[in-house]
Amino acid sequence: MLLHDESVRNPGSYFAYAGYDRFYKFFNSQEFLGLEKTFSMMRLTDVSKCFSSIYSHTLAWAVKDIQHGKEHPLAVSFANDFDSLMQYSNYNETNGIPVGAEASRIFAEIILQSVDVAVLKRAKRAGLAHGSDFAIRRYIDDYAIFANTTESLDVIQRAVSDGLLMFNLHLNEAKTHTIARPLQTRRSQIISGASPALHKFRESISEIDQSSRLHRPRKVREPESVVRTFVNDIKVASTNGGAGYEDVSPYIIGSISSTLEILIAGFPSAPAEVRKDAELYAKAFDTLLSALFYFFTVHATVTASYQVAKATILSVRFFKDNLAAAAEHIFERVRTLIQEVVTNPSLLSVAMTECVPIEMLNIILASTALPEAYKTNVHDIRRRVIDDENADYFSIVSLLFYFGPSDPDFIDEVENKLRKQFLPKAVPRKVSHDAHLLLDLIACPFLSKQFRRECAHVLLKGLEISPAHYSNVLVAELERFPWFVNWREIDLLNHLRKKELRAVY
Repeated sequence: MLLHDESVRNPGSYFAYAGYDRFYKFFNSQEFLGLEKTFSMMRLTDVSKCFSSIYSHTLAWAVKDIQHGKEHPLAVSFANDFDSLMQYSNYNETNGIPVGAEASRIFAEIILQSVDVAVLKRAKRAGLAHGSDFAIRRYIDDYAIFANTTESLDVIQRAVSDGLLMFNLHLNEAKTHTIARPLQTRRSQIISGASPALHKFRESISEIDQSSRLHRPRKVREPESVVRTFVNDIKVASTNGGAGYEDVSPYIIGSISSTLEILIAGFPSAPAEVRKDAELYAKAFDTLLSALFYFFTVHATVTASYQVAKATILSVRFFKDNLAAAAEHIFERVRTLIQEVVTNPSLLSVAMTECVPIEMLNIILASTALPEAYKTNVHDIRRRVIDDENADYFSIVSLLFYFGPSDPDFIDEVENKLRKQFLPKAVPRKVSHDAHLLLDLIACPFLSKQFRRECAHVLLKGLEISPAHYSNVLVAELERFPWFVNWREIDLLNHLRKKELRAVY
């Protein structure tokens, strides 16, 4: 039932997963074309709120059987131990498991593969042979069912639905739909429509050097005009496909980021006259960065922010190290683009709370690659964080990284805020957010020693460990071995690369 392909080893993961690392890659594969030749119909569906609906005790039902699991809830077994681990990581809740953690992926797979087995048995009893009468593929909680008749599709869908129901899970009827040949998902249709515009845009900026076979920039006269034409082309393609920016922006951002990296990689092998032409590179990068930030701004996501931040840092470093004559132009362009993100009202309202959106924080952090004279003005963000009655981990840590080495006034503001609003209420034994924030604050060299001792006191007291004996020891230990943020040696670019490579599900 699982999709087969060559193994993908992910540097941002502890595991190597077999199969496709994104479901859309399956629909672009040779395997999918083979299925389309065999079957004339495809039904797509998924599990409704899969991870948040999983009842942790059902793992034992999947490993053994339902009756055994219910009769021996306290038995010493892998299933019950794994169940307990997931409960501990979710504030002792049995309903739902954490979203995003790789352990959750494994937990869900054990249950869903039990459903896979049940579906194949049910199909066999109905006289349907897998591979000839039907085929089914699953990527985590997404299903694609193939057959030549509606009746066969209905039988398999009922088998999936009944198999999930045994574990208190349900199919999402609102997202269930059937497609007849040509088999094409909405996403692949939209990307096909946008590809010619994207290809035209890339061709206007870069070309392949015939001697080195590497990419080099083309001469761009007016970056704004090129970007405007590209945006209009994408608008037409999206309108014709009945799509919004949310459908095409991730694809476009990924492609532009790739083009930018390809130009950087080709620079050392470019002819000498090309490498000396700072304006040639400056206008090409101006065009790429402008388009990149436009499509990020109109549809900001966390994943896209990793790519935009990485592209920003690479561009700044590239001009700083190789093309000093055009560096100031790029620095100013990047500063302007980031400033537009920081002051954009729609992005500020992305978060449902007063917290600063992570999408924006990632872009702010990327601006630290700029020289001090081009530093982005994030005063409004700073005030928003300081004035918020809550202490948000990501906002506090990001701004400490941004301001910490050079702004003692901000350090005083943060310490006063946390003393009043966070330390008295912190419960590190029960709330992961509080434990993570305390540990990173204790390790932060920008904060005063006294404040870090206060944080250590709160953490130890919350864990029922004597603060009097161990506060200084804990501070010294975390100075040597930081918790999550390595304040003294952090390489933001490497961190973003790992984040970008990490699969999202």
